[in-house]
Amino acid sequence: GGGMYPLTAGMPKSLIPVGSKPMLIQILEGLDPQVIGNIIIISDKYFPMIKDYVDAFSSSITIPITCKKLALTPPQQLIALQDELSDPFIIHYTDIITEHKIEWKRGYDKYLRLSKNDKNLLGLLYVTKSYPLAIGVVGKDPKNSEYIGRFFEKPAEVMGHFVNMAVAILSKDFIKHIKKDDTTLFGESVPRAIAMGGKFTHLEHPDFKHFQRMG
Repeated sequence: GGGMYPLTAGMPKSLIPVGSKPMLIQILEGLDPQVIGNIIIISDKYFPMIKDYVDAFSSSITIPITCKKLALTPPQQLIALQDELSDPFIIHYTDIITEHKIEWKRGYDKYLRLSKNDKNLLGLLYVTKSYPLAIGVVGKDPKNSEYIGRFFEKPAEVMGHFVNMAVAILSKDFIKHIKKDDTTLFGESVPRAIAMGGKFTHLEHPDFKHFQRMG
């Protein structure tokens, strides 16, 4: 959250208010209980503060929540928690919010439909044509537009491509492609999985906001 200072002085970026509620609470309230059975929130330095906020807003969230304190990178977190994850599981970075509700069931149904006939399918990435502060660029496979052919993290140029939203439905088989020294999920683990023959499909979303820096 360094790029959001001084808003992050003494608090995590995920608790910055956007409108009337912190980003984290808006994300939690937007999850679909028909698709998601339980939620794990991972934090480190601000674990007590985040847990207090989640407890305070618990009446508006219908899905069971567990808060865990882990001083690990996102790829390392998946390795550590793989026995507790469902298959497939969903990841949602906490500095991403959307104006329109994410179509969780549509994405889940698409993932299930394709995975029945494709053992190499490792996940579905939610993508958008909204470009500011792109987390990664997603290019469709020219041979099959249902799949992702190229992926680049935080590029300077995104014209003609979709933008990764850091929201995804992933198979537990994806975790096999993570190395213990990976620091970024979308910068290292996902491109490696694609290079090794793994496949990802996508679902387009009309908008997203990535809170990365002031201004």
